Amino acid sequence: MIVTGNNEEEMKAFKKNMMKKFEMSNLDNLTYFLGIEFDMNSQGVLIHQRKYAQDVLKRFNMLNCKPISTPVDTGVKLSLVNDVKEVNPTLFKQIVGSLRYLCHTRPDIAYGVGLVSRYMVKHTTSHLVAAKRILRYVKDTRSYGIQYSKNQSDELVGYSDSDWSGDKHDRKSTAAYLFMIGNAAFSWSSKKELVVALSSCEASYIATSMTACQAQWINMLLMELQLVKDEKMELRIDSKSAIDLEKHPVAHGRSKHIETKFHFQRDQMNNGKLEVKHCKTDEQIVDLLTKPLKQSSFDYLKKKLGMAEASN
Repeated sequence: MIVTGNNEEEMKAFKKNMMKKFEMSNLDNLTYFLGIEFDMNSQGVLIHQRKYAQDVLKRFNMLNCKPISTPVDTGVKLSLVNDVKEVNPTLFKQIVGSLRYLCHTRPDIAYGVGLVSRYMVKHTTSHLVAAKRILRYVKDTRSYGIQYSKNQSDELVGYSDSDWSGDKHDRKSTAAYLFMIGNAAFSWSSKKELVVALSSCEASYIATSMTACQAQWINMLLMELQLVKDEKMELRIDSKSAIDLEKHPVAHGRSKHIETKFHFQRDQMNNGKLEVKHCKTDEQIVDLLTKPLKQSSFDYLKKKLGMAEASN
């Protein structure tokens, strides 16, 4: 039996049949699950982790810390080579692990958490300070989550970007993608690329390949749930050279060294599954997942993600 969610009688019948076959209770609307809270409001549903964030701050004695407006300092570059003494490894790993779970509803901290996660094996005072800075930001924004509006558009759009050669140790780039449904983000990632890119164009090209794989998976999932048909998904990037490389590969000798697995998006474009479009740099939402930003840019992009504050 397929439940569409649009027919109330059909849903009631489904619940009744399930309760006949299994021992279960009708708990009504979902409000709390594994640290994630669901607030139903007039606009739709707001998903956040306010209580979990509060517990994390209390656990690490950060309830009385001075709040800060951005999770990552724009002037700091972390590295493995550091003459500062090492810190308590258990404390550092506990902080990072707690922050990683908070990323389920907080794409605004995904880049910062990914950054400090690179130093789980060897970490020093500077890495602990960077992790605690994220906690200071969380204190100021603990009630924030993602607002999914019931009247919003069902258009699916993906964003892809990279920060070329951002890691000081191995010179690998940070690649990120973010998918929006209407005006809210629902899937995102920020991670180091597997290889060293020789140019910003190549770094963006590799990031687009990673995004195309996720786009294909999302499309297949939604088709299986009978929510969408097999349609072309729009992907926005701010690198014109990467777009040109994807559309006209023969004209670029510099692409010969790129591994075959990174050409996946070409097939997706040729098969009509993906449409790559250029977007302005200041409208590239996924910038928030690839590099530290100034407060004005950070606040603007955070709002574009569909983030909102939970009511008391």
